[in-house]
Amino acid sequence: MENGDTKVTQSFELKRDLKLIQMLDQLEKKAIVPRPQPQEITHIEFGKMLYNTVFSGELRNYFNKHFNEAQEKNYGLRVSIQLNDDVPEIAALPWEFLHDGEDFLVTRRSILLSRLPAGVKKTESKPLDSILRMLVVISSPDDPGISPLNTEKEQEIILEALDKLQKDQKIKVDFTEDATFENIQGYLNEQDYHIVHFTGHGISINDKGHLVFETEDRKAKLIDNKTLADLFSDIGIRLVVLSSCESAKGSNKEAFGDLASMLSKK
Repeated sequence: MENGDTKVTQSFELKRDLKLIQMLDQLEKKAIVPRPQPQEITHIEFGKMLYNTVFSGELRNYFNKHFNEAQEKNYGLRVSIQLNDDVPEIAALPWEFLHDGEDFLVTRRSILLSRLPAGVKKTESKPLDSILRMLVVISSPDDPGISPLNTEKEQEIILEALDKLQKDQKIKVDFTEDATFENIQGYLNEQDYHIVHFTGHGISINDKGHLVFETEDRKAKLIDNKTLADLFSDIGIRLVVLSSCESAKGSNKEAFGDLASMLSKK
C-alpha cells in the first residue's frame, strides 16, 4: 500500500497456505449448490482468513490507521489491488470476500475496493455532450440446461433504480428486444451508448469465461470473453455492468482472463 512517499509491503505465498486453498475449494463447490443452507458461513471464514493473511504486521497497522482517519473525517478510502500477470493464483482469488472480522470490506460504504490489472493506464474521459445512454441486455434462453430468469422482474428492478435519473432526463435507457449477439451488435452500431448492463448467466468452461446469450429460436449460445471484450471496446462505452454468475471468474493458470480484466486493458 502506498500513500505519498510512504510505502508499506507484506509478503505471503499462497502455495504454503493450504487451509486457505482448501477453503477456496469449498467455497467454489458451495457456490453451485442450488439452495445453500441459511447458516452457511464458509464465505465469511474464507474472507477473514484472506484478510488476516494479507493485512498483518506493519501493513495492518498502516491500513487501520488510514481507515480510522477516514472514519473520523467522514471521507472515503480506496483500496486498489494491483497484481502482475506472473501471480495468477493470487490474481484469481475472490478479493471481494475480504472480511475484517466485523464486515466485508466491499459492504462498507466508506471503502471502495477495486482490482486493477498491471499495465492498465489511467485515461481521462471528456465530459459528455449528450444525455447518458444505457443499453440493458437481459438474456434468458428457453433452454433446459439454463435456469430461467424472471425478465419482467429484472427490468422492473433496473427501471426502479433509474427512475429519478430518467425523470430528470439525465439518462435514457434502452432494453434489447432479444439477447442474440447479432442484435446487440446492431444496437451498438446504430447508437452511441455509454453504459451496457448485462443480466443473465455466466459460465466458466476449461478456465475460459463465457456469457450466455440467446439464438434466434431462444436457445443458449455461449460467447467467450475475448469476443465480448472486442465487442465493447473502442466504441465509447464507459461502464459495463455484469450481473451474472462466474463473470468475474478467471483461470488459475492465466491471470486476468475474466471479462472485467480484459475490458480494463482495452
